[in-house]
Amino acid sequence: MKKYLTQIIAVLILVKPNMVWATADQSQTNSPPAQTRSANVTGFSLSVGGSFFTNQTSSKVSYDYQNLFGGSLGAPGFEVYDSYDTQSIAGLQNGVKIKLSHVGRFFGRVMLGLSLNALYGPDLKTSIQSYTFTDSTGAPDNPATYELDSSFQPKPDLSVGFEPGFLIGDSLLVLFKISAHNMNATVNSSIPATVTGTTGAPVTTQTSISKNFLGYGAGVSLRFSLNEHLYYDLSGEAVEFLGQKIDAPSLSNANDEITITQTQYITPKWTEVTVAFGYFF
Repeated sequence: MKKYLTQIIAVLILVKPNMVWATADQSQTNSPPAQTRSANVTGFSLSVGGSFFTNQTSSKVSYDYQNLFGGSLGAPGFEVYDSYDTQSIAGLQNGVKIKLSHVGRFFGRVMLGLSLNALYGPDLKTSIQSYTFTDSTGAPDNPATYELDSSFQPKPDLSVGFEPGFLIGDSLLVLFKISAHNMNATVNSSIPATVTGTTGAPVTTQTSISKNFLGYGAGVSLRFSLNEHLYYDLSGEAVEFLGQKIDAPSLSNANDEITITQTQYITPKWTEVTVAFGYFF
């Protein structure tokens, strides 16, 4: 009996440490992982940022030029219908963009997003300088120098964007954007007091017309998530609108019996880069 008891004690001495170690290993395996705060790339978010623009807005001006006096050749009065193009005035414009968006996971690392955007700020300008009118034979006629300036002010540009993309790593989201735009804008046009070649100062008018423009855009954005709530976004987009026909300023001079009436077909267009900071709800 004593022999058997001695053997049992020996077995317990050998087995017990193994049981303790096994229990310790099991408790470590079953313990929950440490909680860490990870970056967020999906859900609803709101961002505000500064936008910078390069202006590519252009317009075509059609005019009716009447000279009852007869023009440079002293011929009977004539009437000429023609057109000229205005060019965008270069220069960097700036504005503010507000964006409400939602991004969801489509499958794997492929994402789908929708956004509502409001853009405030740009003042896009076009101009033509030193345009030469001609009489019915094609010879230059008065006024000798002529200029038309236009200023295009969106207030604001509203757009809806469809934004598919993919996730790189855990915090970088690349989104491609296709957007539809609806914009109310005021177009201010004038003929500066630089008209020369007329007998006496001509009478000119100014126009200020509000119009609604529909357009489209395409771009890409890089969204860097900082944590579960904060991110910053670098995006670029090219935007172009369907043209609108508006009345343009007119010019008349009673001494020379000249009358110029005009219509303007303006096509807003720009390329923008936006740097924004956002918050995930």
